[in-house]
Amino acid sequence: ALVLPSRWQEPYGLIGPEALSVGTPVVAWESGAISEWHPGGVLLVPWGDVGGLAAALRGAYAPSP
Repeated sequence: ALVLPSRWQEPYGLIGPEALSVGTPVVAWESGAISEWHPGGVLLVPWGDVGGLAAALRGAYAPSP
């Protein structure tokens, strides 16, 4: 997984879309333009939510029920 806890309002980074293009899950804070390329869901958490980021990372690899 790629963890992207952007500390500033990201205008548009390439590392996230590149990771997604090869099937890598991207766990990120909703910051700036990240929500424009991120598919959303539980892997995109509110900016600054450290606990939510950790939970999303755990969930990225949790076994399906």
